[in-house]
Amino acid sequence: MTDPIRLGQVSAQKSLPCSTRAGIPGWPEEKKMKDVNRLRRINSQNSLDRVSLVSKTLPMHAQKHEPVHLRRIDPAQNMRRFYCLTVQPTLFGGASLIRNWGRIGNRGQSMMETFDCPNDASKALVRIERTKKRREYRETV
Repeated sequence: MTDPIRLGQVSAQKSLPCSTRAGIPGWPEEKKMKDVNRLRRINSQNSLDRVSLVSKTLPMHAQKHEPVHLRRIDPAQNMRRFYCLTVQPTLFGGASLIRNWGRIGNRGQSMMETFDCPNDASKALVRIERTKKRREYRETV
């Protein structure tokens, strides 16, 4: 048979704060804060600089994404436009494609698209660059 006092103590454990639970029989003693973080060993194979086996891409520090600066100038139509594309890494291993556009001499507008894989962001950059070049945008020197 079960001890009714023991059952009462078990139900009391749920409502007591952590500091008073240590005195209950069968409850584990409190751990010191310096021992809490030493329970798990650090695995250096999970480093952020390592090549990811899932996406099979280069580490973020090895990926070089040059920004693309495009201009379209047509004095007959009073058109002076710019378009800038940049890929930047995110904190979680993905990449963001940042687009800036507007009239030359003004700040213009910007838009940011986030991708899970840096390769997807690079593909989107190439696709948008190709589209703009078809519309008579030229790279700046």
